[in-house]
Amino acid sequence: MPSFRGLAVLIFSMLSLLVTSCHPKMVPSGKSDVHYEESSDKTIYSVEPFGKLQIGGKWMEGKFNPSTHQQYFYHKDTATLVVTIDACKNSPYYKKGVEGYDFVKKYFNLESQYQSQLMDQKVEQLSENAQDRCIIWRAHIDGIDQYFLCGVRDCTCNECSYRLINLKSRKHTEAKATAYLKEIFMSEK
Repeated sequence: MPSFRGLAVLIFSMLSLLVTSCHPKMVPSGKSDVHYEESSDKTIYSVEPFGKLQIGGKWMEGKFNPSTHQQYFYHKDTATLVVTIDACKNSPYYKKGVEGYDFVKKYFNLESQYQSQLMDQKVEQLSENAQDRCIIWRAHIDGIDQYFLCGVRDCTCNECSYRLINLKSRKHTEAKATAYLKEIFMSEK
């Protein structure tokens, strides 16, 4: 007959196994790296094998949200940049068979619906580019215009990967913000 302590360990082990087998597992996004290149005045953010972006200027690395794969960056001018580089299949809006620019359009439609209907924010699409496979929009959140770019790229792992870039700044005009987002997104080409 097992001892009380042995029985407690056995029960704890079985409960742990049950909990972990029922808990939805997050697919790991890949190894990431952030560094600043002084010679080019760019902050480089890469997520293997999904790609990398070059962000103009020196940005301080902030928190990483593992559930959404969002990396936060902060600039000395009080701007905040939130970047996601990940496989399309890891997106909350992924649907099997929806790839490339169709994924971007679906992502924008669902995200803008969420932002406008559930978050009661004014959302306005600013541009879309089927050739570059990206859409830019603005949402008025907490009294500040925030700018978003969602786009896709092919990656070395033969998967479609997406980039979601969110710029929050009181100092960027619409033209400056959209140009900056495009510059970041196109830096990978």
